[in-house]
Amino acid sequence: MKTRIALLTTVMAAICGAQSATPELSLSANGRARTQLRSGQPLILELSVMHPQMVEPLEGEERQPVVLPALDESWAKAVRVALYNSTGEAVDVAFTLHTPPEQRLVLNPAEQAEAAWSLSPEQTAALPEGAYVVRATLDTSTIALGDEWNGTLEAGEVPVDLRAMPAEPTSSERAEHLRLLAEYAALRNALDEAIAHTEDWIRLQPENAQAHGMKAELLERAGRTGEAFQFYGQAIAISEAQQQAAEMHAREQHGVLNQRIADLMRRLVAPR
Repeated sequence: MKTRIALLTTVMAAICGAQSATPELSLSANGRARTQLRSGQPLILELSVMHPQMVEPLEGEERQPVVLPALDESWAKAVRVALYNSTGEAVDVAFTLHTPPEQRLVLNPAEQAEAAWSLSPEQTAALPEGAYVVRATLDTSTIALGDEWNGTLEAGEVPVDLRAMPAEPTSSERAEHLRLLAEYAALRNALDEAIAHTEDWIRLQPENAQAHGMKAELLERAGRTGEAFQFYGQAIAISEAQQQAAEMHAREQHGVLNQRIADLMRRLVAPR
């Protein structure tokens, strides 16, 4: 009897393949592990699904891939994303999944995949101010077959502090607002709108390398490669100039500290 069971197990493993490795999840909101959101700003959630071994395997070493099944034509639809208020109650608001990724997800070691959801500016403007938490849960327990990962996995939670937009926002606050609007437009593939927001950002902060870099990426996506090269170059030039200025400042500070140490040593050894 035991021989038959062992044989059946071997046959099923050959048919179905080895069991998927358990994925690792990472969740962020507006690019951060916790975020302060202003009413009327988009809330952009990014979920990273990673192979548990983020190092390339050695030659001849076998590692199981992560295999996630598709739900309604995308593995990302097996993820539940929800917003909770400070009392722990689920908020009745629907997140939009942007450009659902491929159907069945297969990740080998050192690989990862991403999916993004959002609340629109109109949705966040309708929410009361206060403390919220976003949670994401991957659940394949009712759809997994064969070698696909079967289970439920939490991606952790991201605190979101929602406040009203200040009457007179600072330059940094205005820049953050434009960055979020550009990212939200890019998620919706509204590239002209996204580029326009980066242009406003650059006018506000002409020495911001991130703004130039984001515009370059958007221009590249829009097929405007010549302009993309130009703004990539500007982003690099700004970044290098800022790095050189920081290094010069560090050297100056180092010199000041060395001088103070030398002065202190002279006082300590001076005859009294």
